[in-house]
Amino acid sequence: MIVEAVWIGGALSLAWPLAGLHWLGYRSWQEATATVVRLDADPSPSAGDGRLVAPVVAFRLPSGAVVEATEAVRTNTPLRVGQKVAVIYPPEQPTQARVAANLYTMHVVCGAIGVVLLIVGVFGRA
Repeated sequence: MIVEAVWIGGALSLAWPLAGLHWLGYRSWQEATATVVRLDADPSPSAGDGRLVAPVVAFRLPSGAVVEATEAVRTNTPLRVGQKVAVIYPPEQPTQARVAANLYTMHVVCGAIGVVLLIVGVFGRA
């Protein structure tokens, strides 16, 4: 069990360096202020309670065009329709915009779990 904790913890700890790589990729993206226009429920039959949603945001490009983008990950988000949020988007594909507050959530969570497992695996020998 200790060996598994070290391996799993080590693997999950890689989430933090991966966050750094994502940051490098996001450096060329543009920033905008968007409005949440709706919350799309998860269409999967296994998500029957409808609590997992993907925020759909609308924002204006520098050219004046209005673009809608759907967040890539469905969560039980605290965002509400009409709320203003910061987004970043690749200039060549603005419909791929991401809510800035959600960019590193999974990296932080997975990395933290990984570090805890790694510590337990390394120092948890009885």
